[in-house]
Amino acid sequence: MNIKFIPNEPALMVGRTLVLGDLHLGYEYDLAKSGILIPNQTERALSRIKNIVADYNVKRVILLGDVKHEVKGLSIQEYKDLPNFFDKLSEILEVILVKGNHDGKIEDLLHGIKVYGAHGFSERGVHYCHGNVIGFKKTDKVVITSHIHPIIKFYSDSSIMYERCWAIIEKEPRQIILPAFNDLVGGMAVNSDEFVNSVDAERTKIYLLDGTLLGYLSEIARAQHEA
Repeated sequence: MNIKFIPNEPALMVGRTLVLGDLHLGYEYDLAKSGILIPNQTERALSRIKNIVADYNVKRVILLGDVKHEVKGLSIQEYKDLPNFFDKLSEILEVILVKGNHDGKIEDLLHGIKVYGAHGFSERGVHYCHGNVIGFKKTDKVVITSHIHPIIKFYSDSSIMYERCWAIIEKEPRQIILPAFNDLVGGMAVNSDEFVNSVDAERTKIYLLDGTLLGYLSEIARAQHEA
């Protein structure tokens, strides 16, 4: 099984399949309702994906949920942008969607795209799902998930900064948690007590997007508490 992490992008390759999640297209429409105005991000997301496709000879893409942002239905922006996004993506490669909790009614905008529920599907020893690790087979060696938008917080005397990161849990099956593809959305801090207490911190490695290994989560949490 050939799994390759793409440097400086929250995406990975499984063979010739690109895997990414949490695009949250339409997020800027939600921000606008709070008075925060930013440019439309859909074309930017599409351009980033196309660049990866060209650089890595991608045959297909698996979107691991929360392609759109609105939870209960479809926003005006999503209704306008998503059909064009999927049409342009489908022109260059096969698209597979695993639905996330934000993807209600997304099927209304899709044509000819294979859609799985949030529990996902297994293929060649890899299980793809959005959030809760449910439904994998005994023969699966790797589970790839998204949903929590892992980030790591860096503390200084005067400020707090965060960066997206990978969380990789080295157990059976090995679990890889994807950072959010949308770099505007927040996430869950892997060095928060909430996350540390929800996983086996002794076997969870944390990597930055550039491939830097920060160490095991247990070591990170211990150093943070001692600082």
